[in-house]
Amino acid sequence: MGVPHDQLRKSRISPYENYQFQKIAVCAGTTQLDQATLISIAQSRPKWQIHVLGRIRKISPHAPGNLIFYSEIPFNEVLDFVAHADIGLAPYIDRLGIQYRTTNSNRMLLYRYHGLAILGPDRLCDPNHRTQRSKRFRSL
Repeated sequence: MGVPHDQLRKSRISPYENYQFQKIAVCAGTTQLDQATLISIAQSRPKWQIHVLGRIRKISPHAPGNLIFYSEIPFNEVLDFVAHADIGLAPYIDRLGIQYRTTNSNRMLLYRYHGLAILGPDRLCDPNHRTQRSKRFRSL
């Protein structure tokens, strides 16, 4: 990914201030984002706080309050969000050919590095690429 290994291993300060939620989920990037799926995840899990990092042209008016959108933020701050999350979200638009993201997505690689459970389209949730803590969306 072009990220120096020592940057990943630094002791990080949590950017999450509100600990009233059962789980903290992060979506570190908005490329090919399926906003409808993201909203559905947030609506079906009101006890989760979901942080979306990256630029979005238009945020849906149906986004619930547990879904927090940020714009572009510095990469070191992205690392803080990922390092302290419980779940990594990869709500890519599920299209034919999406499987290449399983091994070629910086977002997925960061989640795996930090041992996060990853939620994404079935074609991205290849059991051969799971970390010890990773689970499919329907398992969470």
